[in-house]
Amino acid sequence: MQLQSCFLCIGSRIRRKRYMLVDLFKKNKYLAQLIYSILIVILIPSALVINTVFLLKSFSRDMDFELNNKALLVESVISSHLKDKLENEAELKSVLDELVFDLPEIRAVEVFRLKDQENLSFTTTASLTRAVYDPVLNHLAFSADKAFSKEINAALGDRPAERMWLVASPMYDENDKKVGVINTYVSAAQIDEITQRTVNDSIKILLITLVVILLLLVNHFSLFERAAAFIKLKEIDNLKDDFISIAAHELKTPLTIIKNYAFLLEKNERIKESPEMLDEVVKILAGSNRLSILVNDLLDVSRIEMNRMKLEMGTQDLREIVTNVINQLVPEAQNKKLSLVYQKCDTPIFVKGDKNKLEQIFINLIGNSIKYTLEGTITVMHELEEKSIKTSIKDTGVGIPPEKMNRLFDKFSRIYNDKTKNVPGTGLGLWITKELTEKMGGKIFVESIENTGTQFSVVFPKVPFSASNTSEIKPAPIPQALPQLSNQAAPSTARQVVSPTPHENANSQAQQQPGELLQTHIPAQTVLLVPQKNPQSS
Repeated sequence: MQLQSCFLCIGSRIRRKRYMLVDLFKKNKYLAQLIYSILIVILIPSALVINTVFLLKSFSRDMDFELNNKALLVESVISSHLKDKLENEAELKSVLDELVFDLPEIRAVEVFRLKDQENLSFTTTASLTRAVYDPVLNHLAFSADKAFSKEINAALGDRPAERMWLVASPMYDENDKKVGVINTYVSAAQIDEITQRTVNDSIKILLITLVVILLLLVNHFSLFERAAAFIKLKEIDNLKDDFISIAAHELKTPLTIIKNYAFLLEKNERIKESPEMLDEVVKILAGSNRLSILVNDLLDVSRIEMNRMKLEMGTQDLREIVTNVINQLVPEAQNKKLSLVYQKCDTPIFVKGDKNKLEQIFINLIGNSIKYTLEGTITVMHELEEKSIKTSIKDTGVGIPPEKMNRLFDKFSRIYNDKTKNVPGTGLGLWITKELTEKMGGKIFVESIENTGTQFSVVFPKVPFSASNTSEIKPAPIPQALPQLSNQAAPSTARQVVSPTPHENANSQAQQQPGELLQTHIPAQTVLLVPQKNPQSS
């Protein structure tokens, strides 16, 4: 027992240490980010400068290497060319002057003849570079019997001092007898000019690059701050989603109790005898129903945003779904004395989707048309296209202003004006409708003229009609014919008025979820079914 307590104590301390480290990391996170940013500012420009310096040094070294090789090659050519000219001083001088004139890079050529074999003393043919040549280099070239070179900085004649390569190589006569040394002075001025130009260009590019990098780093710091703010906002948004989800779930239980008790009170004979009490109970039912809708909408928003919305996809007959939705919305249309017309197809029209979510889509769209239509007609119709089915809900309501169309499907987007200020709603229905439609492979469109009406169109891919489809779907209830309202004109063509039968009411009540508002359908004189042949798209 004591050992177990000891282990629990150790585990508790480890957890506390871990939480302390996490808190310390969070507190020092911005300090670490600042240090990281400073290191970036220092390291990136420094790396560029060091890289540029190394590249320039490597370039200069390679150029000097090539110049040295070139000087050695020129020396070899000159040495072989002068073999037969050594005895004739005038001809030798003429050839040397011609070489210097033809090759501007060669500043001078000096020929040293062997004067004393024992002491290796030489005499030169010209006095131009006597103060420049290197006796040690000449002795080394003569003794080793190969060319040697060294870098010098000297002024020849009337030229300013410049960097050049002095190449000393042994000289042979016609009989290949070693008779002296040739010194060739090859200028590095052109190479130095190219190198300096390259250095200047590299420095310019480096400075421009550093400026661009500094600007990018400044922008990076700004983006860094924005990213930190975005992460913070994301955390807050996640907390908000979690809170909404928890709050919505917690509200469902008391709402269910309130609605059930209110329903029982509404059916109580004593309550029915008191109009005032009955009116209060009806208000409780209406308020709890609105709150239930809000809770369900918030839960749907949370599920959609967290990608937790589960869809039970299957083949569905849109006629049955729309008929069920219209039957549910009959009382609202009747209370506002609106005509709810459904132009029903003769043949089944099948789509792939979740039945409950499809019903939710049409409840939102048709319900919106009822809410925002003060008088007139709401018409529901289907258009069968080659590969899709278009279902339109057209009303004669208040319409949508053009400037509101772009944000119509945004969350919490509503139309506020004198005609709609008393219309209840949260602004979530159309956003949920759009998300559900797209998740089931459909699209939604809207057309509207302010103060004239609105038409919402939902398009789903069509499922070909087959016997297997019909086996999956239960037939829609057969509507009963009811008389028209006395204040409405009789239609010119034969129309059927649809109302749920008592059997259907029982079924619809049985299908409701526990705690949902139980509605009693009043016969709907305003719901019309218009027999329609299979419409084809024009």
